[in-house]
Amino acid sequence: MTSSLAATQSRSTTLRDLIQIAEEGTDDLARRGGQPRQRSLDAVLAWSLDCLPPPRRASLLALSILPGRFDLEMAITILDAVDGCETHAVRHLAQASLIDLDGESYRILDTIRHAARRHLANDPDLAAAARLGLRAWAQQLAAALYREQRRFDDIPLDRVLALETALEQAMDDGASGLGKVWELVSLIAHCGEPSVRIVDLANRLMSGPLPADADDDLGFAGAINLLLHVGAVAVADDRLEAICAAADGHGVSPGSGYLHFNLAFHYGRRGDLRAARRHADAYLPFAASPAADATDRRMVHHLHGMIAQAAGEPEEALRHAERALIDARESDSNMDFDVALVTVAEVLLDLSRPEEALPLALEALRMIVPPGPLRRFKLAQVARAHAQLGNTEAAHATAREVEAELLASGRPRERIQAELAELRRKVPALAAAPATQTEA
Repeated sequence: MTSSLAATQSRSTTLRDLIQIAEEGTDDLARRGGQPRQRSLDAVLAWSLDCLPPPRRASLLALSILPGRFDLEMAITILDAVDGCETHAVRHLAQASLIDLDGESYRILDTIRHAARRHLANDPDLAAAARLGLRAWAQQLAAALYREQRRFDDIPLDRVLALETALEQAMDDGASGLGKVWELVSLIAHCGEPSVRIVDLANRLMSGPLPADADDDLGFAGAINLLLHVGAVAVADDRLEAICAAADGHGVSPGSGYLHFNLAFHYGRRGDLRAARRHADAYLPFAASPAADATDRRMVHHLHGMIAQAAGEPEEALRHAERALIDARESDSNMDFDVALVTVAEVLLDLSRPEEALPLALEALRMIVPPGPLRRFKLAQVARAHAQLGNTEAAHATAREVEAELLASGRPRERIQAELAELRRKVPALAAAPATQTEA
């Protein structure tokens, strides 16, 4: 703006002169007699932090590890874990305009958060305690959500970011004890579009030290479940087998059971029935143990159905899938019912029985699921059913909906093209359609 004003006043002013005018206009405020704290935004923020009583200052620094909005319960959990902090400092920090009240939650402006994080980096003990507090909150959230038996598709993004931050910091610190958090994050990923960050963290976990206890086993199971769901496993089979073997050394537990369950599906999808059966058999002791719940026992039907389908026995696969669906209808788990619906619909489509599959596919699609791999899988089922019924126009319209969600997902172009190619493979009628926006 300075350059524009100067240029309108003098045609003889050179570009160099204009740059000099702009630089002079933004010189250090000390030239005009300002106080040292007024010389830059960083100086103002540092002065504001230094004016706080030590416990309140420590509280703000500890809360700066949070990546977004947070509620009072989250803040209290973190501050409780840090010696020297005020448990109820949030109210005082809000009064000092260092924390904003945003509806029913709080947030720290980026400028203040970054300044606080720079100061936090100079206090390793406080930083470590704050990370412990965030991990404690993540564990409490995971436990509470499982107790409530709720869906996992409506978790606020700020909480998801905080969970990811807790996992990343735990890996940086070499900390354990977050198996249930990994399991929660994998379930959230099933209901939406997992971030590149959490996919990278999951592969990092799979490539790091082997699980050391039953809780680690659960964490690895959550990570591999997430990676299989998005098709982003970056480790070799021998590494997966080593992880399973380490988990087996800790005895029968949910973590070891889920690892075998996931690897059975991993190999079954590839057509390696021998390996799939081996891991399915290894899952059975857990499913029969006191540690398993009704969902874990229903998963046995899914395993047998998957193996039968991979072996070219669709009628046997349908028998197991329908048994799982009957059990799921009587349960209080929407997620179990959702999985059972799409499983039965898929088998019916393999049997070329679209008139039975379409109502199930549409019922599954009507269940509340945000954009992501699961919703796109459901849309692909609907497109496939329409194509088998001869409703080519409806199949094309559904395929365009899949493409629109893929483009909005932010996934790499090659991944988008691979998913669309898989859709065309499943629905040959789409091959005659005009090139999509992605392929054009």
